[in-house]
Amino acid sequence: MKKVLFILLMMFLCFSFVACNEIEVGEDPIDDPTVDPVKDPVEEKIDNILASMTIKQKIYQMIMMACRSRDGVNLTEMKDEVAEVIKESGFAGMILFAHNCVENEQVFNLIKDMQEANKEGGNPGLFVALDQEGGRVVRLEEGTTTLGNMALGAINSKDDTKTIASLIASEVSSLGFNVDFAPVVDINNNPNNPVIGVRSFSDDKNIVSQMTKSFVEGLKENNVIGSLKHFPGHGDTSTDSHTGLPLIDKSLEQLLDFELVPYIDNLNDIEMIMTAHIVYPQIEKGTYKSISTGEEINLPATLSKTIITDVLREQLGYEGIVVTDALEMDAIASHFDRLDVARLSINAGVDILLMPVDISTENGIDDLKQYVDDVANLVEEEKIDIEKIDASVKRILKLKEKYNLLEGYPETNINNISNVGSKEHHDIEWEITKKAITLLKNNGNALPITKNDKVLFLTTDSTQTTSIEYSLALTERDGTIDNVERILDEEYKIDFYDKVVIISSMANNKYYNTGLAETIDNVIKRVQDEGKKVILLSTNLPYDASRFKEADAIVLCYSPKPMTISPLETTGQIKQYGPNISCAIYMMLNDSTYTGKVPVIIYELNENYELTSNILFNRGWGLEK
Repeated sequence: MKKVLFILLMMFLCFSFVACNEIEVGEDPIDDPTVDPVKDPVEEKIDNILASMTIKQKIYQMIMMACRSRDGVNLTEMKDEVAEVIKESGFAGMILFAHNCVENEQVFNLIKDMQEANKEGGNPGLFVALDQEGGRVVRLEEGTTTLGNMALGAINSKDDTKTIASLIASEVSSLGFNVDFAPVVDINNNPNNPVIGVRSFSDDKNIVSQMTKSFVEGLKENNVIGSLKHFPGHGDTSTDSHTGLPLIDKSLEQLLDFELVPYIDNLNDIEMIMTAHIVYPQIEKGTYKSISTGEEINLPATLSKTIITDVLREQLGYEGIVVTDALEMDAIASHFDRLDVARLSINAGVDILLMPVDISTENGIDDLKQYVDDVANLVEEEKIDIEKIDASVKRILKLKEKYNLLEGYPETNINNISNVGSKEHHDIEWEITKKAITLLKNNGNALPITKNDKVLFLTTDSTQTTSIEYSLALTERDGTIDNVERILDEEYKIDFYDKVVIISSMANNKYYNTGLAETIDNVIKRVQDEGKKVILLSTNLPYDASRFKEADAIVLCYSPKPMTISPLETTGQIKQYGPNISCAIYMMLNDSTYTGKVPVIIYELNENYELTSNILFNRGWGLEK
């Protein structure tokens, strides 16, 4: 028996010696061409789906559509013709707007009907998206608005930013959304920017980067796909891409050092990036003859292979999905033929075309079919690279697999929508918003407003009245305020009051030279001439603090969104409202300690109300009392 065991042992050693000689030291047997590596089952599944798709099916899978209305009526419930086009097409997804989102149960059912129609067609589940940024830009009529990015920047707290993002994500996911086109990561270093403004966290790249990281974490933890926007940066513009074609004359090195920092710092955590319809002539040299002006214009980032493929994918190493900003915007639609847009953007490396066709009209669905036919012809003619299309569709399908969308969509429970716009969420929103309110100036103890003070509130918008009255009700102040009047009326008596609060809402730099701004100047002088105190409440862009710097006190709240109805009077579901104005007034009335710090630099104006390089209030400035 021992002899037999010895012989077997020797045979084993011999075979081991031969095997070691066949494989060199450091050689991986998986690299041996005679050995078939085991293919990842998910990868194989996606490859099989891709191989089974026609060119048109692939193109549809690269389109995200909107349907705000049908024949002039807002689409709030599924229509047969819309269900049919979703079923037949197999889109990447659908995006909903405020037109579609009136009530929570209605939104839940509309999304479910969209997913069901899509499933009946045997298509991969839909990405269902919205722009629920918080603050100025929200879509849910009964959701929690939250305080907005610049207010979060004024707090500069990773925990609070993550809490707000988690709140937003929990609400949208309960309704059936799986994509939120947020956060905005544009750095608002141009105070004349007409479209970003308070949608930005700050004019500081590091604050924006850190707040972005926390926001994305909050979304992902609630199973919502975020999308950084607008790549490679919309902060340093003075033109709105909704109405024109902005230009940023910066080198790639300058972008890498500033605008791109929030992207670079978060590339490993984000799964979607939205492009900017902005021209960068130092980076993208390609031109196009505008269909409206006939001029040669540089290709914007959305259509730029240099920016999307060479910079974003190859230099920065991004492997996720790239989605265009809406292709209906004037920056694109006014200058580029739509088929050229498809050709250029797909060849540039874009994965999802957002709203390339309007299907809200009777002819819209036929137009969509013609569009896809035409794009397919461009592929057949080799004007669009089929390998680009395959790579894009594969990225889309891989992300859908990750979120359980490849073979349908995760079942949703209508009972979960009770959290959307709930009192609990509004309470969280209120407490965090109070932290953002910033006191820039307080001369002569203009603040707080004491119980003995008689105060007049002058508003620039009648919709702000409810926000004021809500704060007064919470404070339970009797006899403090006799009336709330619009500043434009100029029919008010100041001598009765001790203090006057002026509510200013600056949307863009044109505000500096308006008749309203001049009226506010006159009111400030009139109040102070009578020995009274004037308090300026800036409710939108904080740069109006430089226009009205003579006010005795200046308070910033970073959002002009008012209340349409007081939460105290609401029965049932609370309609969305902006908490910022009410929080600011509440703090004025309650001898509060202010913790907000202005997250942007506020420069002085010259005699023509143009920005200078002189700093009036530096970033990080804020008084406690």
